Amino acid sequence: MRRSLAELMRVRAIGLTSAPKETFPRVLPQADFPLTTMVLNVTNKCNLACTYCYEYGEDKIVDTTCDPAPNYMSEETARQSVDFMFEQSGDLPVAHLTFFGGETLLNFKVLKKTVAYARERGKELGKDVDFSLTTNGTLLRDEVIDWLAENRVGVTVSIDGPKEMQDKFRVFKNGMGSYDYAMPKIKRLLARHRSRPIGARVTLTRQTLNVTRIFNHLRNEIGFWEVGFAPVTTANGRGYAIQDTGFDHMLGQFEELAQEFLEFAVEDRHHGFSNVKDTIEEIHKGVSKAFPCGAGLGLMGVATDGEVALCHRFAGSDDHSIGSVDKGLDRQRQFEFLGRHHVANKTDCNTCWARPLCAGGCYHEAHVRYCGGSS
Repeated sequence: MRRSLAELMRVRAIGLTSAPKETFPRVLPQADFPLTTMVLNVTNKCNLACTYCYEYGEDKIVDTTCDPAPNYMSEETARQSVDFMFEQSGDLPVAHLTFFGGETLLNFKVLKKTVAYARERGKELGKDVDFSLTTNGTLLRDEVIDWLAENRVGVTVSIDGPKEMQDKFRVFKNGMGSYDYAMPKIKRLLARHRSRPIGARVTLTRQTLNVTRIFNHLRNEIGFWEVGFAPVTTANGRGYAIQDTGFDHMLGQFEELAQEFLEFAVEDRHHGFSNVKDTIEEIHKGVSKAFPCGAGLGLMGVATDGEVALCHRFAGSDDHSIGSVDKGLDRQRQFEFLGRHHVANKTDCNTCWARPLCAGGCYHEAHVRYCGGSS
């Protein structure tokens, strides 16, 4: 136990509350930091009209003097994106390619051709490619499910829980809830796609904060391998925004699931609460983080027109573009952003005991919540 505590203190994962607060050294990564994950926004269109969606937030208002980004990524732009990914991945033996939207499967044709091209180019370059995507589940036809399983594509399904919670905000454009339409397709996916674990991603709102019920429904009743939760990304004042007491209630239920996770781990059983799993992985890596995530570093998002953004959430935002797949990265703009958002420049974070794990939190969440955006 003492050795474990000493190791956690060494990597600054924990510390003594009475210890003097130490400032964080401002060290930027090397300019040739390799790209490990590229998120390809193959479409910005969706067949749902989720009330809280961030796809059309104020950070994505199109400049009317410029041509708007296409609704669907072309095959040519997708191929350029794959070439860009391999070029930027350096000597890494594996590149991670994630497909995103909008609703990703609306552009299934380009998705299939991109996987085939990436696999072919990877073989030529001696690199493996790991594929994954996010979907709302409504377009999971048998043909699509078979293709996902055969190509070992990891799948995350965006779903908010039981019917009354799913149908609160995740609706079609005519206002009809999506649970009854999507769930039979999701169950077929879980039954037939066995080559990769299937996860669920839940957006929590003020009206849908029964975390334990959502988890039990998706993990134990439906059969997802793991379930992850994230508070809705929105500016304060929205009707679905979680308020202070709501966060306390949410975290209390997180603690319940974390305790259950521990009990399962002691018995060498899989639990499926991915929030805890991800945190344990961060601690296990033993890295004292200067940035909250890999956005703008090991992770980048590509918009439908080929513009490269910090991450998929900023894809299509002119203010957060750092280059393009055909012209390359704007290194000056990239490192100016990283320099401004280093944890050493965040007043409250700089001396916080949790900074090695958090480093200030999601850039997009902070932008929307504190900079007047909406999503």
